[in-house]
Amino acid sequence: MSKILEFHTVANLFPMIDEIGFEALKADIQQNGLIQPIYLYQNKIIDGRNRYKACLAVGVDPVFSNYEGAESGLLNFVISLNLQRRHLSTGQKACLAVEVLPELERQAKERLRVKISAIRKGEEVEKSEKSRNIAAQLFGVSGGSISLAKQIRESSIELFNSVKNNELTLQKAKLQLPQKAEPVSKLTPEPVELTKIELRRIADLVAELGITEDKARSYVVKRRKLKQERSKETTTLKKVEFRITEDVKTKLQNFAKLQGKPISEVLRNLLEVELK
Repeated sequence: MSKILEFHTVANLFPMIDEIGFEALKADIQQNGLIQPIYLYQNKIIDGRNRYKACLAVGVDPVFSNYEGAESGLLNFVISLNLQRRHLSTGQKACLAVEVLPELERQAKERLRVKISAIRKGEEVEKSEKSRNIAAQLFGVSGGSISLAKQIRESSIELFNSVKNNELTLQKAKLQLPQKAEPVSKLTPEPVELTKIELRRIADLVAELGITEDKARSYVVKRRKLKQERSKETTTLKKVEFRITEDVKTKLQNFAKLQGKPISEVLRNLLEVELK
């Protein structure tokens, strides 16, 4: 074969086998030939990089099969082939799901564009699924595992690669993450007693935003303190009593009616103007 084929980006999502596995694959192909074809799309390898390299190494002609489906289903097709053939751990699947997320998000944006167009035409559309949930379904892992893998990748690419190569589990990698220094408070804050409304607000925040209960509680408490501080800044109004004649009272009532305000507010406004 004169021309060396390129690897498609979807194929590169999955790690290559190690040296020992590659030597075993070469020996098997040399003895039995290539049993499973190498899949192509637009003349690029989408599945079978290891088989392709092994064929070239031992001088066996590769056998190819073209992917005939739609481009939108290419990623699902490649993932399905790899999950059927490989024995991947939960951590490896979660790491692969994280690497697939950008492509899934790109597809989600394209679907959203199509849906917006359909809505404008008055057509009915189905509810969109979150990219993380789609990745979880594709790889057969939980959304929590994907979130943890994403956290590990953002904190340490070395730990992420260790999980991806099945050298560490997700939980062991999590224990090795750099710990953020917590601010040390001189005084231990007193526990805050929350109202029923605040407790419901915390539950809503956890359900809607997917944040932890501690973060939701902290947000609600901060909002309460902010309201209390604002209320302290508000000028305190004191009750003042004085006598007026019925004639003046009638004039005030008529004037207040024209202003659309209660008499107390009209008097307060008049006094503020006079005292300035």
